[in-house]
Amino acid sequence: MSMKKTICLLLSLFMILATLTSCNLLSSDSNETESTTVDTSDKNTVSTTEPQPQATTPLETPPESGNQPTGTTPEATTPETTTPETTTPEVTTPETTTPGSGITPPAPEINYGTLNTPVSTTYAHNVCANLADGESSMQPFYVKGKVTAIGEAKNYYKNVYFTDGTTEMLIYTINMGDGITGFSVGDTITAYGYIKNYQGTIEMATYNSSVYVYVVKVEPASGNTSGHLYTDFTDEEKTLFNNTVGLVIPFIPNDEYYVEEYEYENEVGISFYTFGNTQAEFDAYRALFSSYQNDGTNVDEYGDTWYFYSKNGVYVDMSFYYYEGAYVVDMYIYVESDND
Repeated sequence: MSMKKTICLLLSLFMILATLTSCNLLSSDSNETESTTVDTSDKNTVSTTEPQPQATTPLETPPESGNQPTGTTPEATTPETTTPETTTPEVTTPETTTPGSGITPPAPEINYGTLNTPVSTTYAHNVCANLADGESSMQPFYVKGKVTAIGEAKNYYKNVYFTDGTTEMLIYTINMGDGITGFSVGDTITAYGYIKNYQGTIEMATYNSSVYVYVVKVEPASGNTSGHLYTDFTDEEKTLFNNTVGLVIPFIPNDEYYVEEYEYENEVGISFYTFGNTQAEFDAYRALFSSYQNDGTNVDEYGDTWYFYSKNGVYVDMSFYYYEGAYVVDMYIYVESDND
């Protein structure tokens, strides 16, 4: 083979090789494969391939608050949980209607009292203070007060005054309730009846000439330890004792009593009997005569026991028995008369 043919053959081979190399580079670009010539020679060796631009990944920078770039996915954030505020409803005070507003407030309810919880004289008087002359209360009251004065006494008491310590009220007439025989100044009573304006006086009085005022409860004055109504003889009764037997015997508290002059054959003195005592009270009363001579006992035709005492010519006969619904202390205190 001639040299010329040889050179042509070599050039053809070189061109084929160059063409193949160029195709490989194009294929590498289409597959986005980075091609880099490895330098295996010394530092002055130049790559036979054209250098390609290096692909770089841009740095991600967080967007500024409030200026999020378009097309980026916002950062996922957990929504803040808020507890709803608890509020206490405002308490409002209802408006008070005053006179002149067009609405009349209801009248306050009247307390008429009860047997165990009576009202005071001050309350009763003030509640009924606006009654017209001759007008009575709608219902009867239970009124409690301490007796300060008693007028005429028959089967009823007239012109009785009682008070709670502040307001004194008049009871024009008052009758005794069941089981109550009377009362005295200083005792505390509960009166039941209508209240009336009589010519400007607020008083407890008979209603329509048929419904009366009654004393329904009595509390004895302090010093009456037995709880009974009376605590001593009156001055007139003490004078009667002194004029007949020359002495005044101890008093036994009771619900009711009577003192009368007594005269039988050659005996002159006092007959004294009480109602409403107990056996224990009678036994305690008998003990008060321990300084007297004990003259023995006797049982009468009714089966009642009599006890006899004497001292300095004065004789005391006493008994205790049940009579007409009450227990009775029956006594005779006398001296022997010189008249035959």
